[in-house]
Amino acid sequence: MTDTARETFVARFGEANAVAIEAAVTKHRAFDSDVLDIHANDDRGARPFQYDFLYAISRECVTRFASAHGITAEESDMRKWACDPDAGDLARFEGSVPDYLALICGAYDGWLVVPSEDAS
Repeated sequence: MTDTARETFVARFGEANAVAIEAAVTKHRAFDSDVLDIHANDDRGARPFQYDFLYAISRECVTRFASAHGITAEESDMRKWACDPDAGDLARFEGSVPDYLALICGAYDGWLVVPSEDAS
């Protein structure tokens, strides 16, 4: 099955940004799995780039630490991609939530739904 989330991300932000996100997630998951013994058996779903992107959000790889990971795409543009039902569609991800604490703390706010036009 084709990972359309990854395809649309690459079309909008380039292969280098997709690879940078995947590399960041691989690094963090290795630590989490090997050292902390978590996430090793997560269900990455049918569209694994969605899982990777959610994981990257939870570790601030696409926000605060984007430049450290070599991610050059603008956060605001990635948020739009993430909420677009024809692109990232993160709100409909069907797999394990990479980080429940991040979910509870609001790290995914603005990434899982289309922001309201009239929000200030």
